[in-house]
Amino acid sequence: GGGTTIKRMAIAVADLGPEQKRDLEGKGGVLVETIESGPASKAGVRRGDIILRLNNVEIASVEQFKKLVADLPAGKAVPVLVQRRGSPIFLALKLEEDTKQ
Repeated sequence: GGGTTIKRMAIAVADLGPEQKRDLEGKGGVLVETIESGPASKAGVRRGDIILRLNNVEIASVEQFKKLVADLPAGKAVPVLVQRRGSPIFLALKLEEDTKQ
């Protein structure tokens, strides 16, 4: 637990531990700890995935990831690169139009 909830994507993410960072050879990313029905699950993101890039920007930390998500356009598909069981996978994430301003 202790993950940071990203409501806009309906997931909770955490910074990587030392072992995960070593596996990624120093590249950054955030670990998907929990996932609910929403944009990320529709895109095919799964629990345990490491999100490496969002909209072609490398993820350095949970804080930076939160800002990137907040700045994403609604209703437009953006590329997400995840690492799953050692393999990189590209997914297309589409955020819903934000009804609340």
